[in-house]
Formats: sequence, structure tokens, C-alpha cells
Amino acid sequence: MVARIVGWVKAQTRTLTAAVGRRPLLESVDRLRLGPQHTLHMVRARGRLLLVSVHPHGSSLVADLGAAREKRTRRERPCR
Repeated sequence: MVARIVGWVKAQTRTLTAAVGRRPLLESVDRLRLGPQHTLHMVRARGRLLLVSVHPHGSSLVADLGAAREKRTRRERPCR
């Protein structure tokens, strides 16, 4: 069910972006699978970074990380 909701939100975001011609209001930045049914998602929503937990019983806001920066600094880039 959560996957359907996320898919719907992404479709709506694409529609808004195409209609307005600007950056989306909602963007998936990253995700981390913690187990078969638990995932952490980092989401940019209206310029703010949010950390959201998705679990079998729904989802929860873990942290509001504040204003999102446009570019990552060297230290924030993931190691490869």
C-alpha cells in the first residue's frame, strides 16, 4: 500500500513539474533498506530535507533536517 502511495505522489510531482516547468515540490533524495519491511527515506519537500521511516504499519517522520542545500559538499558525497 505504501508503494502505491509513493508511486501516486511521484506521478503527481511529475505532473506538477511538467505543468509549472520548475523543480519538483517533492523529491526522493535517498533511501536505506534496514530490513525486508523497514526503510528510511530522505525526502526533499518544498526545500526541506525530511527523514521518513516506512514500516509495515505505515510511516513516521523521524527528523526534519531543515533547509535543503542545493549542492553537496565534498564531505557529504558518498564514498565509492
